[in-house]
This record gives sequence, C-alpha cells and structure tokens, in this order.
Amino acid sequence: MKENNKLSSMNLNYTDSTTNFSTAETFHENTKQWNYEQQISKIKTQGKTDYVKRLILNQNLHNTSELTKIIAQDTDKYKGFTSIPLNNKIKDQSNNLINIITERKSVRKFTGNSLDVQELTTLLYSYKTTTKIERTDIYRRTIPSGGALYPVELYLTLPTNIDKEIIKGTYYYNSNKHSLVIINNKPRLKEVRKFLFQPDLQINKSAAIFYITGILNKSSWKYGDRAYRYMLLEAGHLAQNLLLITTSLNLGSCPIGGFNDNMVNDYLYLDSINEVTLYIIIIGKI
Repeated sequence: MKENNKLSSMNLNYTDSTTNFSTAETFHENTKQWNYEQQISKIKTQGKTDYVKRLILNQNLHNTSELTKIIAQDTDKYKGFTSIPLNNKIKDQSNNLINIITERKSVRKFTGNSLDVQELTTLLYSYKTTTKIERTDIYRRTIPSGGALYPVELYLTLPTNIDKEIIKGTYYYNSNKHSLVIINNKPRLKEVRKFLFQPDLQINKSAAIFYITGILNKSSWKYGDRAYRYMLLEAGHLAQNLLLITTSLNLGSCPIGGFNDNMVNDYLYLDSINEVTLYIIIIGKI
C-alpha cells in the first residue's frame, strides 16, 4: 500500500469548521484568491501555456511606473507511517550571525545538486524541539510561540535521493521526534510548477522545497481570532530561521508567498480548512 493512500482513511481529529467560520477563517478564505490569476486569464496569448502567460504577466508588472515608485505542534496524524530518525550531527557554524543576516538574499537559480544528510539535518534544526517546559510534557522549539502551542507545521519535497533511506518525495517533519515521515514517494515537480506563480524559479534544479503550514485551532481555543495573527507571526519566525541557516550553509533560497492555496493544500493532502499552507521556501545549491 502506498504511503499517500493511507491519508484517505486517516482520522485527523480536527474540529469540523465547514459551516461556522470564525473571523480568522473567513479572512484566510478571502485571501486565497489573488487577482494575479484573474490577470493571467485576461492576457491575450492564444496557444500560450500558463507558464508563458505568467512570465508575460511578471514582465508587465515589473515594468509599471507604480512598481518603480513602490520599490523606492507536533501531532500524531501520521501515526503508522514510515518514520526516519535523524541524527544530531550538523554542519559547523563558524560564520558570524550578523554576516549571515546581511548576506541573506533571494536566489532563483540553482546548480541541481542535492543536499547531503548533514545539510538537511541542519536545515531542519530551524524547527527542532529544544528544552522541556517545567512541570509539563511540552517541549519548546527554536521559535517563539504564543502559549507554546506551535500551530505551524513543516513539510518538504526532495527532488532527488539523499541516501538509501531519505529518498526523493514529500515529507512531514516531526519536530518532537526529529524525524521525517514520508507522505508521498514521488516529488511531483510538475504539480509544484503549476501552483507557484513565479515562472523564473528553477524548480527542477532545486535541492528542497519547504512548506510552512498552520493549524489554527491548535491555538484558537485559547486566543480566539487573534490566534490567526500569532500563527502568521510564527510562520515568519520559522521561515527566517530556515533562510538564515540556508545562508550559513552557502546554499541559495527563495521565500514564496505567491501560490495557489488549494493546489498546494491538495499536494500536501491538507483539507484546506483545518490545516492550510502559509509559506513556501525553495532551497538549492549555488
């Protein structure tokens, strides 16, 4: 039985919120649709592919005078899946933090070489658990979180094999256990290309594609609608950790906020209501 087939029968134990949306859920639903896609449909390029249409639209947007002015939690939802334990050997971090912060930049072209195990493990330290909170069974992670509830999750796609165990495919990162859970043994890069709005990204030459998702009701029971704000902040904390570690390893990265929400959620087998995609980061060798 393939890993992804197990998802259809999984009991995620989430509250059904399909009928009564909170303010935060309504806001998220309303921001799924971006006029970028509407503009693509208006471009008169008969016979052109969606990829070409997006490339043309990008060029048009970047040539506008307006733009010139502006520029001035761990869960057990994958219980029963194959889980790969990771070691704690990481790359030596000898670079000065300030230098790393100033050197960080978005990179869209990569060599096509794959990560090694130590590089991948080091990248995953961006969200690893650290110390246990006194008198609780809760572990802190490498980012701040309101109430230590950690509503954000981390997934990744590996376009190529790293070793015999960590093969190409899509994974969920179990932070508490510091392990990777394979949810699909195929990277499906053509699907990735379709749900990203940036046509100039070298997806086929990337070394890893990270997805930061959010489970609102992991913190909304305590903070109500304000939990949505906290969830977005935490997604930013995690993304910055990942970007700075990438820079320290002399890798290239590009954070992506423009994507088709429903297509990405389907790709990760998320229900688009209880768990949603917030951020994507492309990483590669340069």
